[in-house]
Amino acid sequence: MSIQRINLAFNLDDKDSEKAYKIIKANKGNMTNFVVNIVLAEDTRLNEKRIIKEAVREVLEEVNWQIKSDNSIEENLEESNLPDDVLDIFNNL
Repeated sequence: MSIQRINLAFNLDDKDSEKAYKIIKANKGNMTNFVVNIVLAEDTRLNEKRIIKEAVREVLEEVNWQIKSDNSIEENLEESNLPDDVLDIFNNL
């Protein structure tokens, strides 16, 4: 069995740090399992977000919309095959 320790310090003058500290301390059962579950959930969330962004990027490129380096979208409406209601969704984002 290999066990590693991490020492964390929370600045309780910082509201976010204080809130995180209180949440962790409130889980008296097993703080390690609690932190492991939170870290893994966040990792999963970020990975799913990345996958969705890649899929949306591919769709936009397929309909000849160019994604610029600042993440804005340049529409080529003459060549776009999307219905107007789909275009409205993107315009409202």
